[in-house]
Amino acid sequence: MYPDWINSLAILGAACGAIVFALLSVKFNLENRIKENLGKIGIKLLFRQTMICGLIAIVVVFLLCVIPVAFMIGNFTALVGLWVGLSYPLVLMFFRPEIFDEKVRMTFPRYLIYYAFSLAAGIFMTVRGFSMLNFTGFPLELAVLVIFLGLIGQTMPLFPDYIEKISTIKLGIKKGIAHLTVAETKKAGIFMAALSIVTFLIIRFIAMTVQSQIFGIPT
Repeated sequence: MYPDWINSLAILGAACGAIVFALLSVKFNLENRIKENLGKIGIKLLFRQTMICGLIAIVVVFLLCVIPVAFMIGNFTALVGLWVGLSYPLVLMFFRPEIFDEKVRMTFPRYLIYYAFSLAAGIFMTVRGFSMLNFTGFPLELAVLVIFLGLIGQTMPLFPDYIEKISTIKLGIKKGIAHLTVAETKKAGIFMAALSIVTFLIIRFIAMTVQSQIFGIPT
């Protein structure tokens, strides 16, 4: 570990780097420039351009902010897990524009809502699994299992079309959000939020059970 003044300097430098990046992005309109270049190489769909811009932003913030903090706390693999957990939903949604390229009530992008559901359902376990790689007390098999469970949890909310088929709740996937009433839209949001939380609780229970009962490691 490093002295407190070095840790403070690293945090300050990371914060300043993130602020400078944000200001430069606005000043030079980086998002639109990236989208224009993506269009030139054949990625025409605005939704997919947005997903790539999101991934680029996560990578830049990770390099500017996360890496200095990771070396401070001495758990770099946990921060890699955070990067994977934040990026994974965007990658998956990139390949499913027909599902997520819609706005709820014509104002709020659907993908942001399901992105939040995905994070709630599994990112904690994804980060926890990667964090285990940093400690010799956790077997590699357990860490890989926890990472797998976390990604499974994050995947579940990103297939609302299949969830809508097997449930009685209308999610507005087949016919679109515009065909739902306000009450049905709220019901769909509550249902998906509850499903995400239940998914997290299930995968956490499985991971904790395997850790304590099979590997004999206290939770």
